[in-house]
Amino acid sequence: IWSGNGIIDINSGVFNPAEAGEGNHTITYEFTGECGGSDDIVIIVNPSADATINPVGPFCEDEKPINLTAAQNGGAWSGNGITDASAGVFNPVFAGVGDHIVTYTISGACGDSDQITISIIEYFDASITSGLDLCYRDSTALLTAASVGGIWEGADVFVSGDETYLNMIDIGPGDYEIIYHYDGLCGDADTVSITIHPLVDATITPVDTLTDKDNLIQLEAAQDGGVWDGIFVDILGIFNPQEAGAAEHQVIYTIEGLCGDADTTKIIVIPAPISDLRVPTVITPDNDGYNDTWKVEGVEAYENVSINIFTRWGDEVFIYNGSGKNYANPLNQWDGRKNDKDLPTGSYVYILILDNTDTYKGTISLIR
Repeated sequence: IWSGNGIIDINSGVFNPAEAGEGNHTITYEFTGECGGSDDIVIIVNPSADATINPVGPFCEDEKPINLTAAQNGGAWSGNGITDASAGVFNPVFAGVGDHIVTYTISGACGDSDQITISIIEYFDASITSGLDLCYRDSTALLTAASVGGIWEGADVFVSGDETYLNMIDIGPGDYEIIYHYDGLCGDADTVSITIHPLVDATITPVDTLTDKDNLIQLEAAQDGGVWDGIFVDILGIFNPQEAGAAEHQVIYTIEGLCGDADTTKIIVIPAPISDLRVPTVITPDNDGYNDTWKVEGVEAYENVSINIFTRWGDEVFIYNGSGKNYANPLNQWDGRKNDKDLPTGSYVYILILDNTDTYKGTISLIR
């Protein structure tokens, strides 16, 4: 028969250390009877180690080192992020973002071990990276930040797909506050003031066709404050037709700045028409060098010239349509002939139209 503290079955001799508890326990085994006997032993029950780790975390990636603790001291710590095995110092920066298994072990015959998982969360950087100066003419502006997944607030923001925009049409030019934040663990927030600059319009006011005898002209645009550029225009926008001469001249107007604008136009300068247009009334095609052709003096100043000459009975004997400069060439002038045949002496009727506006009518005396 077994007996003693911790014996839970006297016949089979089952000893339960937990029942006995910590300490020295005398156990007796006795055989009764006429020739019986007995024996004693001392069983030592040592305390059981408790390595249970006290839960911690999660932590942000930039947090300072912390000291891990357990139910019982004296063990050794190990795992990613442990920088002091005895003190249980865990460094989130050293561990890095992710889940890390940390083990605590108490050595010895009655030692113990435990593990926990410590999560390190990436720091949310809410720094706004969008430009702070915007142009109203762009209508919308994409809002950006160092990290995605936060919430935008302020002014007139709207979401389209995975991106957030600022609607400038409804709020108009001015200064506005924009906030971007993430409210979870390791969150962050940022606030900036943006400026929406007003619309700039550099549209040049069209200029009518000028002549090379016209005086200086002040060019104008939809908005002041810009700079004029061109060969015959100064920075204030004064154009000199006389220096420019007859040609097409390009002029540029630029309003500088982040939200500036520019426009280009062409100024057409034509030769000034001769004030005394002389239309002859006599033609004497005798090859003496005088009045051999119907020469209209000053006609070269006109771009479009139309000439029709008829007999008194309305029969057309000459037609010309072209530039005045071209008609100034004697080879293109009426020489008193039709189809290379001399026309008889007499009166002929002419119709002269200059630049589709001025019309002259009269008679020509053909004398041979």
